[in-house]
Amino acid sequence: MDAALELTVSGIKRIAAVGPLAIPVLNLARSQVKSRLGYREIADSCLRRLRALIPDRKIIGRKVLLLGYGTLGSRLAAQLRDLGCRVDVVDTDLIALIDAAENGYATYRTAAQALAASTPFLIVGTTGEVALTDADLTALPDGVFLAPFATRDFSALTEGPHRPAATDIPGVGLRFTLPGGRTVIVLGDGRSMNLFEADSIPSQGYDAYRASTLIAAAALCADPDRVPAGLHTAPADTAITDAGLWDAYYDLYAAPGATGRPAAKPAGLTGERPQAVLRRAAIVGYGVAGRLHTEILTALGATPAVIDPKHQDLPASLRSFPHQVSDLPQAVAAGIDLWSICCPTAEHLPVLRAVLAPTRPPAS
Repeated sequence: MDAALELTVSGIKRIAAVGPLAIPVLNLARSQVKSRLGYREIADSCLRRLRALIPDRKIIGRKVLLLGYGTLGSRLAAQLRDLGCRVDVVDTDLIALIDAAENGYATYRTAAQALAASTPFLIVGTTGEVALTDADLTALPDGVFLAPFATRDFSALTEGPHRPAATDIPGVGLRFTLPGGRTVIVLGDGRSMNLFEADSIPSQGYDAYRASTLIAAAALCADPDRVPAGLHTAPADTAITDAGLWDAYYDLYAAPGATGRPAAKPAGLTGERPQAVLRRAAIVGYGVAGRLHTEILTALGATPAVIDPKHQDLPASLRSFPHQVSDLPQAVAAGIDLWSICCPTAEHLPVLRAVLAPTRPPAS
């Protein structure tokens, strides 16, 4: 191995823990693109997912305990306060804690101190570390919701001795019963909650980070010896700036008259090579990815048919089917040239089986 790129903060922490490195590692997790653009989209995704999972609960005006005031936590704190929540902050980093205090939040060094001082209805974890210890569990209010936006924050519950006795709440999370009869609900499945049964971050919102990753990888591969061994952020930031990504992003989304649409079709959509005729396409799942695929396939000349069992804002302008693939009329299925499976990942294999069922004609 000549070099590596790391995209996540948790990965950076693991790399830092192993000691001196023998190869260069570019730190995309702390790159300017992810810090300045990516985390805004991540925080927006987190808050939208939170409200979607507990739509029947009052949030405005209520007490929220935020564990971690880093790049993500500080943005979530501001969004929760703008929503009307009363936000308390815990962080072991004193610089971050001072920053939170000077931004007007009640601050505590430990979760135990915060729980002794107030009774939150919601605890949000963004640390990427064990944010609630076994001792902290005894102080949790009855009925509190735990929202993990980093996998390890509530691992004392999701990976500890309490996990086997947890009750699954379909589509919501896990209910734990603690000593004394108190119950707490971990929203999602213990991993980052905005990725739980959702499309997560809109494709357009994260494309700049994906592009920056490719740019950094290309620069590193072109001359891996140029970057010394160790963990680095500056070479990635320099390569991304030199490639013109910031200029392209500004022109696309922020400049006067910006439309959010590229001026030309992406490379590869047109060219001299003959293209297979694409007349009919079926898009299964009309979430963020499904909408994007519908737009792309329409631009390529296909007539899309949309299938979505959840009836997610099915387009009136296109032929749509609010049921399962197996229920699709045979006459319609026979004319499909390409299937685009855009439903949640856990449903991909069952949908693929339905598409490839013996009664279905061969398709791409």
